[in-house]
Amino acid sequence: MKLLFIFLFSLFFVTTANTKIVFDSDRDGNIEIYTMNDDGSYLRRVTNNPLRDERPLWSLDGKKIAFRRVGAQADRQVSDVMLMNINGSEIQTLLKNDEEFSSAYPVFFTRDEKELAILRWDLKALTVRLFLLELENGTMAPFRGVEDITDADISPDGRFIAFEKTPGFEKNIHIIGSDGRGEKPLLPPDPDPNVLLNRMYPRWAPDGRRLMFVESRLDVVEKEDEEGPFIDFVVKENNLLIHDIALENTERIPLPHGFRAVTPCWINDNEIIFSADATGLITKEHGNYDIYRYNLTSRSLTQLTTHLGRDLNPRWVAGTLEVSTKGKKNTQWAVIKVDVHTQ
Repeated sequence: MKLLFIFLFSLFFVTTANTKIVFDSDRDGNIEIYTMNDDGSYLRRVTNNPLRDERPLWSLDGKKIAFRRVGAQADRQVSDVMLMNINGSEIQTLLKNDEEFSSAYPVFFTRDEKELAILRWDLKALTVRLFLLELENGTMAPFRGVEDITDADISPDGRFIAFEKTPGFEKNIHIIGSDGRGEKPLLPPDPDPNVLLNRMYPRWAPDGRRLMFVESRLDVVEKEDEEGPFIDFVVKENNLLIHDIALENTERIPLPHGFRAVTPCWINDNEIIFSADATGLITKEHGNYDIYRYNLTSRSLTQLTTHLGRDLNPRWVAGTLEVSTKGKKNTQWAVIKVDVHTQ
C-alpha cells in the first residue's frame, strides 16, 4: 500500500507540475489567459474578466505571469499591464494607461528579473516606445534610441535586444545593445518594390546565437472598387525562419502547405512552439489558430490544442510551477503528429 501511494503521488506530481505553456484564447467567448502542460494536457483557464486578458508572459522563475488587460471600462479605455500568480490569484496592476501613452503590453523580463520591458503607444509622437519598469519601486524609464517597435525580446545573456521595427507598412527585425547602442537590421529588406516584407515576433534561442521570427511576403496589388482605386496587400508566403547570427545564414522551417504561423517561442535549442491557422495561406484570412510543437531535428509537428477559437501568443517556461489540481481541467487534447513537407 505504501509503495502504491508513493507511485500515485509521484505520478500526480509529474503530471501536474509540468504546466509550462501559457497562452491567450477566445475559446470561451472572451480573450482570457490559459495554461497547460507542454504536451497539451491539463489545460486550465486562469483569468475570468469581462475585459480582454492577452499577451501573457512568464517571469523567468515561472512563478508569475505578466499580461495586458484591455477594453472599455466605465469612463475610460483600459490598456493596463497586470501581474498575477500562475493560478490567477493576487492580480495587481503594474501600469495604467494615461493621457500620454496607451496600448501598453509586456514583452520581456530583464535577466535579473528586476525590470519588466513594456511597449507603449506614444499618443503625441504617434509611435511605439520601449520602457523599463522597475518592479520593486514602480519607477519607469524609456529605453533610449529606438521607436516604432511592435515586439521585442532580450538575449539570454542580457546583452542584446531584438525588436520588430515598423517605420511604415513594412516590418523588419533589428538588433541593438542593451545599452542602447549599435542598432542594425538583422537582414536587408526585399529589393522588389512590389513585395511587402514583414518580419515579426523575434525570439532568441536559449543558445543566444540564433533568432527565430516569422516572415510574411505580401504582394502589393492595385485594385479598384466603387469608391475608386486603392492598394491592397495579399499574403504570398508565410514562413518561420531561424537566423544564425554567428554564421550569418538563415534557415527556413518547413511547415505543412497552407499554414500561416504566428507568435513562435523556443522550448529548448531543438524545439519550438507556435500558433498557426492551418488554412490561412489558402483562404487569405485569419481563421482558427491552434498551438503546435515542432522538433527541429526530426521535423515532426505535434498539435497541442484543437479548438474553434483562436489560441495565440504561447510562451514556455522551465521554472518550477504549482502542483495543486484546484481548478484544473484533467483533459488530454488530441495530439496529432504529422509529416512536415515544404510548402
